Amino acid sequence: MIIFTIIVLAYTSKVNELDLEKRLAAPPLQGVATNSDGKTKLVFAQDVDWPTYAFLGEPPASDYQVEGFGKDFALGMADLKDRRCNFEIVVTQTDWANCWDDSRIGQGLNNGWYHACMTYTHTKGVRPRFGEFSNAIL
Repeated sequence: MIIFTIIVLAYTSKVNELDLEKRLAAPPLQGVATNSDGKTKLVFAQDVDWPTYAFLGEPPASDYQVEGFGKDFALGMADLKDRRCNFEIVVTQTDWANCWDDSRIGQGLNNGWYHACMTYTHTKGVRPRFGEFSNAIL
């Protein structure tokens, strides 16, 4: 039994290693493809009800686009010149309930409408049981 387990784990590890580059190159999100320059496009969603972190910009500074510290930070990560950060981030607006709703993952995140949600307040409790969260940046 022990030998079989080791063989299965070794085989699984090799398959994962061979497939890792392919999985990183094209996240499985319907309708989102790799850009012509080879960068992976990641779609991040946020609500617009928490200024200065997440809000709707107004003219003349913005044409009613999603704005805020969260977007600025995410786009700054994508602009890093380090080759390991070969991705583009697109920020879109959503209702917070599509990210987190009634003590569970919201339908938008759960159904793959976007890769991640941002600009939230992470508290101890139920959220870590449902998803993976980054450490706080502030």
